[in-house]
Amino acid sequence: MIKIETEKIVEGNGNLSRILVNFTALKKNALPEKYLNGKKAVVYTDGSCRLICVKGTVKNLDPMFNTGEVIKEDHFQRLLAHCQVAGEHLKEVNQELAEKRATWNGKETFCI
Repeated sequence: MIKIETEKIVEGNGNLSRILVNFTALKKNALPEKYLNGKKAVVYTDGSCRLICVKGTVKNLDPMFNTGEVIKEDHFQRLLAHCQVAGEHLKEVNQELAEKRATWNGKETFCI
């Protein structure tokens, strides 16, 4: 699950923006290799107050966001879209891995 907490602000120039207050995401080492090496959107945290967005289906998206950072609303909406795609990607990978684990189990003995 990815959880992003923000505070809405109106900047001095009138831009609608958000301050990235906090976020929760899985660390890279907790994610399946198939997810990380795929061609679809990927999101993870490095554990040091940074949300990392790598590989993407959303154009013009920064690869990294930090807590305390001010993000313009249109850019934040692209981040949300990226996270949604990344979440679906992880769900697909986890389902595929679960299916493989369910069919590829048990013991075998070979006598040659």
